[in-house]
Amino acid sequence: MDIAFIIPAVSMYRRDVSILILSADTIRMSADILIAFENILIVFTILIERIAKRLVFVVRKKGVISVRRYSR
Repeated sequence: MDIAFIIPAVSMYRRDVSILILSADTIRMSADILIAFENILIVFTILIERIAKRLVFVVRKKGVISVRRYSR
């Protein structure tokens, strides 16, 4: 099964965008599989966003790396 390329674009100021380039085999997949795949992409994007926020939190410490967890 040929899935494709997933290019996540993470931004701190607007919602994340994922660009999905589908292959011919992926387009022929059933709707249930594509919905499950879409859900995986949503979870993946949320995780990437949280990691990016933690990295920005550490960088804002002006060079001092803190082990403290990021909290909303």
